[in-house]
Amino acid sequence: MKYLTVGDLEDCLLNKVDLRRQQISQAVEEVQKVVHHLTTNISNQDIRFQAVPYSDTYNENIKVLAPSQFLVTVPIKGLAGYREAREQHWRYYTLQGTRLPCPLRDPEGLQQWLEVEQFMKSLWQWHETDVNIDGDIVPAKVLLVFRKLVENAIRTCHLSGKVSLLGNRSAVWVAVETSAYQVELELVPTVEIPTTWSKKARWPRCLQRWPSQERVECIKSFGFNLLACSNYHWQLSFLRAEQVLLEQLDEDGGCRRKCFQVMRHLKEDIWCPGNRPVITSHHLQATLEEAELRRKLKSISYQNLITLTTDFITSQLRWMEIPFSDMNISGRIEWGHHGSPSPWLLANLYSPQGLTSILMAPKSPSGF
Repeated sequence: MKYLTVGDLEDCLLNKVDLRRQQISQAVEEVQKVVHHLTTNISNQDIRFQAVPYSDTYNENIKVLAPSQFLVTVPIKGLAGYREAREQHWRYYTLQGTRLPCPLRDPEGLQQWLEVEQFMKSLWQWHETDVNIDGDIVPAKVLLVFRKLVENAIRTCHLSGKVSLLGNRSAVWVAVETSAYQVELELVPTVEIPTTWSKKARWPRCLQRWPSQERVECIKSFGFNLLACSNYHWQLSFLRAEQVLLEQLDEDGGCRRKCFQVMRHLKEDIWCPGNRPVITSHHLQATLEEAELRRKLKSISYQNLITLTTDFITSQLRWMEIPFSDMNISGRIEWGHHGSPSPWLLANLYSPQGLTSILMAPKSPSGF
């Protein structure tokens, strides 16, 4: 029997990665043209929303969660000079403007209230009642305004045959027909806060060996975002920081990138094929850090790659039993229960030959 080498795995990964990159690059190219067209029209309708720029290279406003699922952050204009809230107080309002006998629950995890007074400069439109209640900019009201603008833009830009607004969702989702397949986009109004790092983001964890302290300071200098994706609370996001972290994934000579590529293949072709995958790239980034906390494997030997990948998968499966993931930085995706891995996957996971056979298989016989 011929034993496979690290070179065999690298060739297999290269083929998979190149094919995926070509497919997704084409989809991103088509999607960003549509998004730029739509958001330019939206910005013309309402000055509070900024057009998503078109880019010939990497577009930081478009995050590929899966081949058929993108997150698009739409920048909010007219809010500058952010500062942390000075005082905490109770909120008694509802989205309809009525008063509650008991206060609303406080934000949990990486969520927060957002007051107009937290900005040194603000457009008068952010004080209007269509988005503001008692001085708070309320994400649910922002989404309601934004949804109407998206509807109008689809019609005005004559994109009804290519873009459709998806209903029965609290967030704003659209489906875009590309030349290869349909892509679903979550369009999220986003307050961009550069250079400042939120006190709520307790990252990195104590005694963490990677990344280095110098790299941590560099990453924190990119600041964070606030996403409108719930009713009352804004969700903290660190997409720019995470992108910088991923670009320097193996700066110490480790094998994290190849491990990440293996896991991404398992996710897209075996665990969650098709539209609307429950596991996204956010989850993989989080579990990669969890595995890294236990092992620091610098050499790209086959055995080290197998070791880190199996740790990675163990963390992924364990996290699927908890209601909310901690994530490597942001932690914004909710989980559900999806059973156990297939016997086929477990039988082929813990050997070099088995792992390569998983990668080369078109899909799992039984999946997740």
